[in-house]
Amino acid sequence: DPDAAAIWKQKAALIERDHWAYQPMGNPRPPRPAGVGSSTSDLDRFLIQAMQAQGVVPQCCVVEQLPRDPWDVPFAGWITETGCQRLQP
Repeated sequence: DPDAAAIWKQKAALIERDHWAYQPMGNPRPPRPAGVGSSTSDLDRFLIQAMQAQGVVPQCCVVEQLPRDPWDVPFAGWITETGCQRLQP
């Protein structure tokens, strides 16, 4: 069908225009996410920043029980790079 082929070409052109792989190469400065030591690689900094933006914490930060104070907001668990983990009640 010639109309389907034309529509496909139009959609492909839009995808190529906006897709990150078709953007010009740059030299972005590595971010400085909170709580990251200086020994972390630049790639790790980008990954950690993306994880923090989504509310994901590194697996090494997970603990069995959190200290609680009367003013604390209830906290049911963690989302880490390996999955969801619930805290013990």
